[in-house]
Amino acid sequence: YFKAAGSYTEVYSYVSNGEGIECFVVSKKIGEVERSLSAYPVLRVHKSFLVNLVNVVSVREIITVRNIEEKIPVGRKYKEQIKMVYASYISDKVRKRI
Repeated sequence: YFKAAGSYTEVYSYVSNGEGIECFVVSKKIGEVERSLSAYPVLRVHKSFLVNLVNVVSVREIITVRNIEEKIPVGRKYKEQIKMVYASYISDKVRKRI
């Protein structure tokens, strides 16, 4: 997932050996990061957060991402869009398995 940090964005990703999560910072605002990832299943869920739908476990008032303890808030402004996009993403994923 991605977290806004002023004019920077913190990027949280799985360590290749599977032993946790690493964080690094990029010198772009979260909006710039969002635009550059438009071809990927990355969704804005709050003014300060983007998530990769591949790793989302559940979407409710908070978003649970696989293997992390931080609960990502869902912004009121994004709630309806998240429901539609996530449902479509899961539906497509299920169709591909059949």
